[in-house]
Amino acid sequence: MSGIAAYITPATTGSTTGSVDAKVLGFYVTSQNVLALKTIPAASPADSPTTYENDDASVVGTIQNPSSLEVVELGGLTAVYGVLKKSTTCNNTTTVIGEISLLSPVVMPLGVQCNTKYGRIGLSSDPQHGIVRLYYRKPISSTSSAPEPGIREISLTTPSVAFDPQLVFDNSDIHDKTYLAGYYDSKSQQRHVMFQNKKGHIRDYNIDLDDPMEVPETDPKKIPAGLTAIYIPENDKTYFYYVYKDASDEESVPPQYYLYKNTREWDTTSGSNPKWVWKGPRKVTPITLVDEDTQLSVTKKPDSRENCIVFTNPSQVIVCRLDSW
Repeated sequence: MSGIAAYITPATTGSTTGSVDAKVLGFYVTSQNVLALKTIPAASPADSPTTYENDDASVVGTIQNPSSLEVVELGGLTAVYGVLKKSTTCNNTTTVIGEISLLSPVVMPLGVQCNTKYGRIGLSSDPQHGIVRLYYRKPISSTSSAPEPGIREISLTTPSVAFDPQLVFDNSDIHDKTYLAGYYDSKSQQRHVMFQNKKGHIRDYNIDLDDPMEVPETDPKKIPAGLTAIYIPENDKTYFYYVYKDASDEESVPPQYYLYKNTREWDTTSGSNPKWVWKGPRKVTPITLVDEDTQLSVTKKPDSRENCIVFTNPSQVIVCRLDSW
């Protein structure tokens, strides 16, 4: 399944447009490797979405598929990022590399090479300082599609210019196929990126403290599992969502895949030494079945104590689930 990235446009009222309800923008990549969009009413996500998708089979794009997508508001634009496939020829040998690129509102490569084998990127936003950070895996070499150990970060203050590429996680205990989920704790002013290690367990790496915390009792039972995370300043909590494989009765029933979550909270029960702890895991309610290969994307619903998680369901339909906090 292709990548999915979600963003909510706030409700507006204008003298010429009248009242416009908030909408979830669900971006995805089609089988022709081009960007498409579904808009879902934020107030009633069960309603039928409006689809904007190219139906001309002769139009073929160059977006890596499957891979990841990310979307964020930056510089007054709704910017969508992904990985483009780029062919290079040297000594009569053609190599396909991946390049992190702005995909919408225009296509603009950022000049940063990403591994093409899986094309994973993650994103965190720091609105207070106007900075967006993208996380990615660099290939072992310019002629290899496999990722090198570790995770790299680039910063953006405008949609089309990347700067300050750096290695932020220099460790080999990260699975080649893992998705990446970034978030920024604005109260602590600390950057985080989450991933699956080689055993498939979840790690929450605090970049600024160099602390790879394990998320306890959180094993999705599949690699890769869709991952997404969001920090909510209003309650100083982080919500982490992931795809969980339930194969408890696999001999008689095919495995099913559910949407699960954990929360990162400030624990004061330890007296004079409060600390961050991860709580959970638990199923998102109402119980939600998802496609086994879906990417997940989460965004906060404006003026509400709800997160909106966008994913593909088992019928291959992109849907939105609201989760209260």
